[in-house]
Amino acid sequence: MGKKIFRIGFGLFFLVTVFFLGFEIGMARYVKPAYEPKIYITDFWNHRIVRMDDMHGVNFIALGNKGGARGQFFSPRGIAIDSKGRIYIADSDNNRIVRMNDMFGNGWVTFGHKGSGIGEFLTPKGIAVDAQDRIYIADWGNNRIVRIDNMNGDGWVSFGVKGSGIGQFSGPFGIAVK
Repeated sequence: MGKKIFRIGFGLFFLVTVFFLGFEIGMARYVKPAYEPKIYITDFWNHRIVRMDDMHGVNFIALGNKGGARGQFFSPRGIAIDSKGRIYIADSDNNRIVRMNDMFGNGWVTFGHKGSGIGEFLTPKGIAVDAQDRIYIADWGNNRIVRIDNMNGDGWVSFGVKGSGIGQFSGPFGIAVK
């Protein structure tokens, strides 16, 4: 009889433990993030970038119109955000990369101009930023991928030529880094 009580007691202890621990471990809980994510869009035909808080358009804000001056874009394509929250745009038809601190254009900096050499782009379409805030650009017209360390163009490295083989591209468009 003592063994039977031990088995029942142990079994009950085991079931209660599994139930409570399993319940806690398996329970999904919403944890509010330390920051509220935003949605960033390049609005190609309107030559602007847009930011909103959610898919309902809450706090919709836009910056830009057609042109090549500060606060203007000409067919923006790619967009990325760095670890400091700065916004990077592949400003395609201005053949440049734009970085700004916020959606008001504060801290506006550009890099690049039309061409195929160092510091030059031909319709850049994609942009990404890695964990070290290095900038990667899909340089569509030059059929290459470019990486720079900062908006001064330091550490310029490019990879690719026109073609379909290894190390060759034919209009690279999007880019992502992990």
